[in-house]
Order: sequence, then C-alpha cells, then structure tokens
Amino acid sequence: MTTRLAELLAGLPVTVRGDPGVAVTGLAQDSRRVEPGFLFVALEGTCNDGHRFVGDAVSRGASAVLVARDIPVPAGVTVGITADTRAVLPVVASRFFSAPSLRVKLLGITGTNGKTTVSYLLEHILARAGFNPGVIGTVNYRFLGETRVAPNTTPDLLTFQALLADMAGAGVDAVVAEVSSHALDQGRVSGLHFDAALFTNFSRDHLDYHGSLDAYFQAKRRLFDEVLGSSDKRDTLAVLNAADPHGRRMSSHARADRVWRFATGRDVEAEVRVTEATLDARGVRARFATPVGEVAIVSPLLGPHSLENLVAAAAVAVGLGVPPSVVSSALASSPRIPGRLEEIPGAPGFKVLVDYAHTPGALESVLAGLRPLFRRAVITVFGCGGGRDQGKRPLMGKAAASLSELTVVTSDNPRHEDPEAIIDDVLPGVLEVARPWSPGMNLERGAHRYAVVADRREAIALALEAAREGDLVLIAGKGHERTQTVGDRQLPLDDREVARNVLASLEGKG
Repeated sequence: MTTRLAELLAGLPVTVRGDPGVAVTGLAQDSRRVEPGFLFVALEGTCNDGHRFVGDAVSRGASAVLVARDIPVPAGVTVGITADTRAVLPVVASRFFSAPSLRVKLLGITGTNGKTTVSYLLEHILARAGFNPGVIGTVNYRFLGETRVAPNTTPDLLTFQALLADMAGAGVDAVVAEVSSHALDQGRVSGLHFDAALFTNFSRDHLDYHGSLDAYFQAKRRLFDEVLGSSDKRDTLAVLNAADPHGRRMSSHARADRVWRFATGRDVEAEVRVTEATLDARGVRARFATPVGEVAIVSPLLGPHSLENLVAAAAVAVGLGVPPSVVSSALASSPRIPGRLEEIPGAPGFKVLVDYAHTPGALESVLAGLRPLFRRAVITVFGCGGGRDQGKRPLMGKAAASLSELTVVTSDNPRHEDPEAIIDDVLPGVLEVARPWSPGMNLERGAHRYAVVADRREAIALALEAAREGDLVLIAGKGHERTQTVGDRQLPLDDREVARNVLASLEGKG
C-alpha cells in the first residue's frame, strides 16, 4: 500500500517543507514501528512526546514526518507542520487505509461492565443473520477464523484503521468493537464512522487514570456525541441502558438518527424491554418487546446481569435490522464466553465459575445475581490489581464479603506493588462484615467468613477444597487472562487451568 504525501494531506492545515510528492508506504506513531518509506506522526502524550523520537524514526527510514512544531530534521526528509497532529492523524489514517470504516458496519460498545459478553453475543447473532463479523475487543481481535493478540481492549488509532482494512479486505462486513474509556480519551476511534453505539452500564473504574467519576463518564460520552455524531453513516443508532442513571443521562448527549433504550424491568420506559423472565441455575428464559416484534430466548447464561447483556445485544441487533426470530434462535445457543461466568466442569456436586469481575459494581452485581440461584454457600476468590485505583479495594472487599459465606482474599496482578500491601487495603471492607475462617469450619448460609491467601493458586485450591455439594465457587478478577503481572514479568497463571488441575486432584483423592 503506497500513496503520495500530498494526497494524504490535501485540504488539511499542514505546511509542507520538502517534497510533497514523496511516497508513503506506511504510517507509524511509535518510532519503533517505523519502516523505510513510512510517515512518522509525532504525538504529544501524557507520558511521552513523540517529537523526541523524530530522529529515531528518520534513522529507521521514515521518508516524511508530521510534527506540531518546527524541529531540525535531516536533509531529504519531508516535514509536515500542523498545530495539532492528533487532530490531523484520523483523516490521514482514513485516507491511507481507504476509509475502511465506511466499508463495514461498525458497532461500538462502551460501559463499565458487559462489553466483552455483548460483543460475543452480537458476533453470534450477526453470523446467524448472514454477516461475516469481526470483533475487536478485550479477549482478542478476530475475524473469519483468524485470531490476533489484543494488547489493549481498543487498539491505537493506526492499528484500528489497519485492522479494519484487513477485515474489509478479507470479506468482513460487520465489526463489533469494544471501546474503552482510555481509547475515547486518547482519540483512538476519532475519524471512524460508526453505525451504532451501545452503552451497557456505568460504575466505578479506572479512577487512577481519569481522576473522577465525572471525567470517566465524560470519556464514555464522546462515543455518543463526538464520534457517532460525526459519522458519515446513514440511520445511526444509539442504544442506552434506561435502568442506569448514567444511561439516562447519556441520552441527552447522543447524536444519532435513532436513540433506543433498553431495560430489564417492566416499570422502566424503554423501546426494548423484558416482558417476562425466569432466572435459575439453568440459565435465562425471557421475552423481550421491541419496536419490530417480540424476541423470545432460552439462554444458558446465568443471572440478572446476563439478562441485561442479552437484552442489550438484542436491542442493537434488531435496531440494525436483524429479524427478531433470528435474534431468538441465535441467543438460544449463546456461545461460551472466555472468562465471563465460564463454568469449569468436574466439580463434585458444586459449581465453579471464573469471571472477569474486577470492579466493586461488577463483583456486587455478579454475586447478587448468582446468590439466589444456589441453596448453600457462596465462596468467592478475588484480589485487586496493583498500580490501579486504590479506593476501590475496600469497596470490593465489602461487596465480596457481604454476599459470600467465605471470601478468600488473594493477589490479582500486583504489578509493582507488594501483594500483601494490596491485601491490607482490601481487608477493611472485608472486616466490616466477616470474621476469620479456618479449614474444617462449616460454612453456614448467611454466616460471613474470610481467609487470606496471597498466592493465587493456593487461594483457588483452598476455596475448592472448602466447597461442598450445592455450593458455588466464584473465582473473580482475571477471567480469560493467562498470565499474572508481577513487576515487569508476565508469569503463567490461568484461573481456569488452576481450577481444572485442583478439581482433578480432588477427584483423585476421592
């Protein structure tokens, strides 16, 4: 793929010094990714200023650089100077990759919880409806049998555009993308043309980055006003959670041709709402009213939050023209979603679920939804990540301990923090409602106990060994992740694999 610099910059507020006809064979905003013939775009970030790496980009073969201030550049390298490289980059990227977001249906999902689950559900529905879907999300980036590693839930803008171009070129015609608050704040989806955007829910998360709940909300808002509002697509759709106060607040910001609301409660005004539902240990059976007909489903997914995710996916799908009958049949065979209430088989008489819940709201929602479905003890294993919002640690401790007969506090991804210090931050919330537990102690329904085991493998083993017939063991926080981040190291650790190994050893002892 090659184009001329002049074509990429046509009509943009950029002053060119050098040859505007120079060939550009690729784009990079990280000098380490520059190859001969690339245009390097220097961005000013929160930690690094790309202008410091112009020399490195040139030494790697950049034929041109785009900068926000006039800086010395070796002879023979064309320089584009503009007031704001971050504002120009989306247009340049779209032109270089031939506007891939205009060649596919592009659906964006944002919200604190549920993004990954809904992305899997929508992928499944779209495939049943005859589309060739692709997904950009937390677990991976995938399309037409190809899977790529996902370093971030939402990739940087250039990677996103390149990925869309690869998908469109391969025959993908619909892309479901999880859009994180970090991505929205950093402009990673700027210049993309979305057909629809979904807001799942909102609760405390990422305050270490955003600083306040309002700043976090304002980042989410950008998908619905700035991004969706500037889309060149026709009949754009915003789908919002009417049961969430922030979803109702978002409706005033949504710049879309159609704004639909969804809700699981009958007393909430919404275009898509639940009219009948039964939730038990087998899953969800429900009927949804929509503007184009009824959706009736029987799904193996568990709990009220799963019902909410199912309604959200159905709302987007029917809003995009998928017949209700197709949505019903697709959701009846909901796919296995990695690390999202993923059941680990082999437990002798009790159920083991691995889930990604890593915020106070998510943990409370999952436990509150699951607890009524099980007649005996709920055992929860969880920890909090290092280098993240410390204020949520006692909140997660209290949420877990309040809704569990046994809470096993352990490590998550400690990163550069002392795991024991993180646990010390969690315990005040636990101690508000729970008392110490020791092996052999009976777990009575409604009696809240806790244990501390810093080693995550040992914590999972303790929880599974303590479980009895009729119990639920929830291993929360890491979900699909296959590693544990300790310092700068990525150590192998998959909660699902650990649980399977422990259950196999228990079976051997039996």
